[in-house]
Amino acid sequence: MDKRDEPARTGPCLPSVLVTGGCGFIGLNLMHHLLSRGLCERVAVLDNLSVGTLEDLERVLSEIGEWEIQEGGRMPGPGAAPAADRTYRLVRHAGSAPLPEGRSAPTVAFFRLDIRDSRGLDALVATYSAVVHLAAQTGVMPSLEDPVYDMEQNVRGTLNLLEACRRAWLAPGAATTAVGPTAPTAPTAAPSPGHRAPRRFVFASSSAPLGEQDPPIDERKVPRPLSPYGASKLAGEGYCSAYAGSFGLETIALRFSNVYGPRSTYKNSVVAKFIKNILAGEPLTIYGTGSQTRDFIYTADLCAAIERALVTSDPRAPGSIFQIATFRETTVNELAEKLKAIAERAGFGPVEIRYASERAGEIRRSFSDISRARAVLGYEPTYDLDAGLAATWSWFVSRSAARASGPSPREVTHPC
Repeated sequence: MDKRDEPARTGPCLPSVLVTGGCGFIGLNLMHHLLSRGLCERVAVLDNLSVGTLEDLERVLSEIGEWEIQEGGRMPGPGAAPAADRTYRLVRHAGSAPLPEGRSAPTVAFFRLDIRDSRGLDALVATYSAVVHLAAQTGVMPSLEDPVYDMEQNVRGTLNLLEACRRAWLAPGAATTAVGPTAPTAPTAAPSPGHRAPRRFVFASSSAPLGEQDPPIDERKVPRPLSPYGASKLAGEGYCSAYAGSFGLETIALRFSNVYGPRSTYKNSVVAKFIKNILAGEPLTIYGTGSQTRDFIYTADLCAAIERALVTSDPRAPGSIFQIATFRETTVNELAEKLKAIAERAGFGPVEIRYASERAGEIRRSFSDISRARAVLGYEPTYDLDAGLAATWSWFVSRSAARASGPSPREVTHPC
């Protein structure tokens, strides 16, 4: 394990978090980040399993430790939340380490729900102190194929969640929760073990709302989306700003650049696709000349940024948008050559690179200025592209080897 991935073990600073899309690529990495570092006592995953699976979530939980399972049931907390499909309680950490004295056992609840259906969301949201909204239709090409579905998932789904948070957290008589110190902390300071974050809605956006811009991109650029996906994410940002300004809901929108890393089995983004092509003995296809650029961010850095958005007490953060990236520009040609070199050093190959016609709606140059996230959130990426690609390649190779050896026994044990 890279030292940057080692659990901080500073104690929980988030009483409870609801993660939409928690069985997806980023969601699984965020679950690992929150639980392995002991940052959260209670986590819920809301997912319709259109992409990820419950087995993917349980594989992540098994990396944390041994869990007790209950089919159905309700999680502790105020209000009458909907019944979970499955709940988990940590019995012991990985390596047989016992739970610390005086600490409640972390719990995870899984809810198979679709955010396009608002029924039950109010009662569910009321029992959690923060929402990280990752569930979405992702990608430019699917949005071109079905713009209406893209809108339903990314706009209506986001609005449903914001309304649930407003009604559950801000309406007269809504349940309250201890939020800890209210005085602002230094922007770059890590939260103390006793810190309790306020109720907050963190929205996963993208650089797609900005469209074609002269880089580097920053939060002052005027959005000009070139795809339905960019338009739907821009609408989500707009609703977050509106709910902050109109109702006082603490929203933070994070514009993720091109994310890559472990657990990207179902992703068709360029890093995951290239690695899967190499492992299948297929050529790498580059659309256009390959001179198009992106800002590639490793999942560990992204999860650290989400954590900072959840816990920061800087008064400039609520209602704001932040570019979450590395401030480094890489061409697709450079990316392909780096992965080709990693693969061929590992005995895979030779790796062939092919070129095809440029695709409509793609942005030619994109990388982000992260100065605002540094100043307000205290965010700082720690992985360069070479280290991140090596770690991602290793994960895919080990996963491929595990699949070739046959199904592994269930590692999340002790059903009630």
